[in-house]
Amino acid sequence: MMSLRAVPALSFVPMLLVVSLTRCQSNRAPEPSSSSSSAPPPLTSSSDLASASASATASAPRRPPRPQPRIPCRITEGVGDARMETGPDASAPLLVNGLAPQYWLDLPAGAHLVAKHPRTAREATFRGPGRVKVCVALEDESWVASGGFNGAAASSVVAPGSEEWVVTPFGVVRSATASLSVDVYPGGARVVITSGDADIWVPADASVRQGPSGGLSKGTDDWIRAGVDTFSLFNAGGAAALTLSGARAALGTCAALAGSTRSRGRAACAVAGLRLGYLPPSSATASLNDQLTQGVALWNSLPDPSAGTPSP
Repeated sequence: MMSLRAVPALSFVPMLLVVSLTRCQSNRAPEPSSSSSSAPPPLTSSSDLASASASATASAPRRPPRPQPRIPCRITEGVGDARMETGPDASAPLLVNGLAPQYWLDLPAGAHLVAKHPRTAREATFRGPGRVKVCVALEDESWVASGGFNGAAASSVVAPGSEEWVVTPFGVVRSATASLSVDVYPGGARVVITSGDADIWVPADASVRQGPSGGLSKGTDDWIRAGVDTFSLFNAGGAAALTLSGARAALGTCAALAGSTRSRGRAACAVAGLRLGYLPPSSATASLNDQLTQGVALWNSLPDPSAGTPSP
């Protein structure tokens, strides 16, 4: 049953509109002063030109790379009675061609939706029954508390740091090149990589099981490298992930790793955010949210290796 309503692609959808504005600076050179000394003599040889070019390059100020625009994802396809579960428009149906809201979405059995990221042009499919968040913080990041996810490699070369992140209660899968599926169920998740490769990070209270082809190997920065294969993420004996105790455990890991490296801090705090966000609001979750905010701010303050060196 197709019950996600369609709206014209250019229609305004008052669910969410978050736009990152950047200031534009003029590239015009300053006007010469009337009191300046006379102009330098003209360059007359190729060596003069080369020398002048090298001097200008050496003296030019180095600017940090320009930040990528952060634009909401758009829902491009939907089947079934998918609805917002939280937020000011809770229980409202989703709109095809509408912007993807930054709230938990409820997908009943048989429902699915497709969201497209505007910067990488990736399309991600979410399958019910499940509870998901799409394009978290306007990044190529999906939270899957339950249900299914299908993702494919970007249709074009993506910039460093533009990997797709899939966050589950039991760990994180990230990749720029893989076609994969992730199915989350109580107690664990099943990850199937059909092409390309990915990296997997698991918190201290979870573990990953090797696939039949033995496609796991040691990666960098506590990540595990995964090739084409089927893997399992599962609870490793601690408190159930989607409970208050599970959220507290994940927040402890977030606090411990947020100041270590950007990738580990982001992964640990994303798992903590999913577990905590899954729970109904209470006085206990309110205090834990403060801890989460501190952890996210800390890893966000760390250097971003994917930004590259400043351009001249």
